[in-house]
Amino acid sequence: MNRVFKCLAVIVTAVGISAGANAAVVVDAELANVFESSVAGATKVTFDDGTCAGYASCSNETIVSGSSSGVYATPYLDTTKYSTVAGGQTSTFNLGFAADYFGLYWGSIDSYNTISFYLGDSLVQSFNGAPVAALLQNGGQTDWLSNRYINFNFINATFDKVLLISGSNAFETDNHAFRKASVSEPMTLVLMGLGLFGLVAVRRFNRA
Repeated sequence: MNRVFKCLAVIVTAVGISAGANAAVVVDAELANVFESSVAGATKVTFDDGTCAGYASCSNETIVSGSSSGVYATPYLDTTKYSTVAGGQTSTFNLGFAADYFGLYWGSIDSYNTISFYLGDSLVQSFNGAPVAALLQNGGQTDWLSNRYINFNFINATFDKVLLISGSNAFETDNHAFRKASVSEPMTLVLMGLGLFGLVAVRRFNRA
C-alpha cells in the first residue's frame, strides 16, 4: 500500500512542476478614465467603508481619502477612499483562495513601487514600477500616463496573496479586483484520474 501512495505523490509533484514551468503573466492597462475592473466574476475591494472588506484578511493597510503633501496623493480623479503604503512599508492582502487574475487602479506610479504575488510562501511573480511599457513611473499625480487601471492575468499559475511594497512615500491604489482560478480541462482530467486511482487503491487495500 505504501508503494501506491508513493506513486500517487510522484504524479502530483510532476503536475506541479509542469504547470510552474509554463507559468506566465499577461499585463495590460485599461484606457484612460477607467477606475474599476470589468472582469466577470471578480471580487472587488473598493475600501469605501474604510476597510479591506472582500479580502480574507489584510495587514498593515492604510486607508485614506484626499491627499497629504509629501505623504500620499489621491490617484488621479479618484474621489473615494483608497489604500496607501508608506515608504519602507508593506501591505499584505490575503485572498483566501487561489486566483488567476488581479486588477487595481494604480495612482502616481513610481519606480520604487513593487507588487508581488505569492502562493503560500512561494513568490510567483513580482513587478517594480510601471508594469506596462507605455506608462510612466515618474510619480505624476495628474496624468493618465502615470495613473491607470492595471490588469494582471496569470496563465498556468495562481496566487493567493498580494504584497504592495513601497521604498518611499507612497504606493496608492484603489478598486482592487481578483478572480478565483478555475481548474483547466487538462488539470480536471488529471484530478479525475487521480480520484479513480485512489478508489482502486482503496478497494485493493480493503481486499488485502
